[in-house]
Amino acid sequence: MGLPVKLSLVVEELEMRHDLIDAYINRETGETIIVTEDDKFALRQLEDGGDIEDVPEWQRDYLPKLQGIEESEVYIPLPSKFEIHEYDIMRRFIRSLEDDALRGIMEDLIRGSGAFRRFRDAVQRYRIGNKWWQYRSEALKQIAIRFLDSEGIPWVDE
Repeated sequence: MGLPVKLSLVVEELEMRHDLIDAYINRETGETIIVTEDDKFALRQLEDGGDIEDVPEWQRDYLPKLQGIEESEVYIPLPSKFEIHEYDIMRRFIRSLEDDALRGIMEDLIRGSGAFRRFRDAVQRYRIGNKWWQYRSEALKQIAIRFLDSEGIPWVDE
């Protein structure tokens, strides 16, 4: 894939962000690369003198591409889940709700431990899933745009 980057592909990567996966984008080609904990383990094995034959076959073709990504200036990390601030997206979504009573209920639900689970349950219970997923998708789209613009990576919104 060449530049410009399809915005939807970056948004997809942001939607899948979590602790055990890192994602990078090649600033020259726009290609995104996912690095899992398994990938990191296999890379460490090779760096410590391990044999490529000890790496699962499905990973062998992928590993050369991953070597040096973290030190590369060509590959830059996509925003992490901490930079995405899912909780803040939830708060803004709740503030956007037109129903005052529902807004109050939802605000109470996201206080304290277990906020994400209670939020997900309430989204289903009050049948506002479509609104939530559209809101979240648009928020991630805006994060992706700000990120790509700040890195000088051209993008298209198809």
